[in-house]
Amino acid sequence: MRNILFVATAVAGGLIAQAAFAADMPYYGAEGGYSAAPAQDWSGLYLGGHIGAGFGSGDDVDPSGVLGGIQGGGNWQYGQVVLGAEGDFSGAGISDDFLSNDFDVNWLATVRGRIGWAFDRFMVYGTGGFSWASAEYNGPGGGDDNVHAGWAAGVGVEGMVWNNISAKAEYLYMGLGDENYAPIGDVDLDMHTFKLGVNYHF
Repeated sequence: MRNILFVATAVAGGLIAQAAFAADMPYYGAEGGYSAAPAQDWSGLYLGGHIGAGFGSGDDVDPSGVLGGIQGGGNWQYGQVVLGAEGDFSGAGISDDFLSNDFDVNWLATVRGRIGWAFDRFMVYGTGGFSWASAEYNGPGGGDDNVHAGWAAGVGVEGMVWNNISAKAEYLYMGLGDENYAPIGDVDLDMHTFKLGVNYHF
């Protein structure tokens, strides 16, 4: 897990540096003269994909692993303020195996609002909304599965790296509430996720 987070952080740093470099590059208009690059407008719809890592805690369970999926949403920009909404879905290989017990988080999903501050081709943002996770327990006493529902909040950075393509890094905390698993009782599940994503802006 530490190796995954180290690589993710390094990649995110590289994307931020690339976006900042792109914002400072000279722009040559149709007549060949030099001028400042046109300002980035974040307004519009987008669709993309992501990979990342997740780890959590619950009553007697501490799952961790990898995830990957899709996201989509829309932005509206006014000055440097960017307002938006986003939904995502991740298939997950997040589990905790202890003795003869197996607790697996199979998928995660969120629907969230976003508010950001744009620095031309680079944006920082906060996000919050609703979250869901499907989990399954199997052990000597039997098996059970549930869908947890709760809330999510986090922060992220995003930068335009090429034409209509942006890259982002995002951290989310998900408070998923408790559900009863017949063999072991209530499990109050919390998740932390760190994702790297790429979006295409229409």
